[in-house]
Amino acid sequence: MPIDAHQLKAARAMLGWTADDLATRARISASDVTNFEDGAFPGTEIVERVAAAIEAAGIVLLAEDEGMGAGLRFRRPSGQPDEGLKPEELNSANDG
Repeated sequence: MPIDAHQLKAARAMLGWTADDLATRARISASDVTNFEDGAFPGTEIVERVAAAIEAAGIVLLAEDEGMGAGLRFRRPSGQPDEGLKPEELNSANDG
């Protein structure tokens, strides 16, 4: 999935990555990262490497769709979704 500069900035913030961190994981230069974030199109291969590195770290890239802008979110961990506490399990000790 393609990624744009806004998604790239948001993904790095969500992951707590520096430009160097992403560059290492995507096997590109840190200047490629910063130039991309500043609006320069780095080429298809670099865009694909950046997207792959971010997706491998657990970020889902969301395409623009039906009037909603492009975005991203964390991938749901594998296994059962967390359903939280059942009403009968609630008490003052776990009321946070």
